[in-house]
Amino acid sequence: MPPQTRNYHSPPSAADIVEKLIDASIVIDRRMGLKAAEEKRVDEAFTLLAKGTLPSDSKGSKQRRVYLDFLQRVEKVVGLSKVVLCAAGLGPSAVAAMKDRVRVDLPFNMKEQEKALENSILQSLAETYSAQCKINTFSLQSKGGNRWPGLPPEVCSTVVTLPNNVNGQSPSTGSKLRGSRVSSKLIGNSLFDYAKQSANRESNSRSR
Repeated sequence: MPPQTRNYHSPPSAADIVEKLIDASIVIDRRMGLKAAEEKRVDEAFTLLAKGTLPSDSKGSKQRRVYLDFLQRVEKVVGLSKVVLCAAGLGPSAVAAMKDRVRVDLPFNMKEQEKALENSILQSLAETYSAQCKINTFSLQSKGGNRWPGLPPEVCSTVVTLPNNVNGQSPSTGSKLRGSRVSSKLIGNSLFDYAKQSANRESNSRSR
């Protein structure tokens, strides 16, 4: 009678996860966008990156800290388009469940397979979500009056309402709005730069 072997479930290696991400990239490219659940994960990931820090007593802070560290490493090694891919294809729970060495190695394994992971949809999404986070973060700072003194109220109002006014839609509502995503990125960056310049001019004139 042949000896029986136990089938233990081994955790995925960094190489295994890269293969999963390559497949996710292909699906996103063919779908020309993200599913609703993926959009939510990507939006949360970029919001987390924009904040950059977490209160130590926040709910689920340990898992979110692990996730934030991972996202920051991915951004540094392979760029924001791969942040979109990891958020859509993995998410915080999957990242937190990885062994620490896998999380450390994964961005570098992704770098080795960068051509297979990249596509124009991911790049467009990365640009838009990045611009969206600039708008949201700047709006909060402007309301607080701490970062950009002298910012005209009408500019604040425009920045706050912009995401819902581009082509009459929010830029995070699906692949059918890819055109508005790009528009949001361009308009958002222009407003963001204009607002900073206006605030700096006002601040300089006061200091004279």
